Amino acid sequence: LSLLVRPQVDTIRLPQLTLAIAVATAEALVEYCALPVRLKWPNDVEIHGKKVAGILSEAVLGTCVSPVVIIGIGINVNTTLEHLPPELHQRVTSLALASGHLWPRLPLMAVLLAHLERLYQVFQQGDMPPILQRWLHYGPIIGRQVRFTYESRAGTGTVVGLDVDGALLVQHPDGM
Repeated sequence: LSLLVRPQVDTIRLPQLTLAIAVATAEALVEYCALPVRLKWPNDVEIHGKKVAGILSEAVLGTCVSPVVIIGIGINVNTTLEHLPPELHQRVTSLALASGHLWPRLPLMAVLLAHLERLYQVFQQGDMPPILQRWLHYGPIIGRQVRFTYESRAGTGTVVGLDVDGALLVQHPDGM
């Protein structure tokens, strides 16, 4: 599914939109199929530790008009193992593989669009704390060890939260 939106927000806030879309996708999948959905920062959706969906948002910025954001959401609905290369069998799933039966796509799309519309409005209003809380509900990342690159330096640290802009807050082992 691809959508084109024109958010009426400062361009500095555009990265937050990906988190809102991730939450909308997770909530739609939970409502639709009741499978144990998790988010992987910032834009992957997983079931049982395997990727079931991915989100890509790309902004087109101009000097005269508000930004245009192309939102792409790919959900593996009825994909079978035969549709996947063998090297992906342990890392990728679908709703059908996770549940053992096929799913109609149109009702899923209707549920997804309803969640996207609701969370897009919340994003437009600038009310990010509820979105970030919901993201953390589906993406239990606090306390995890991660590798990062900051100003061309690589390191490891512990995730301590999400910043208001949606960036990971990571504490370096030396406390920084």
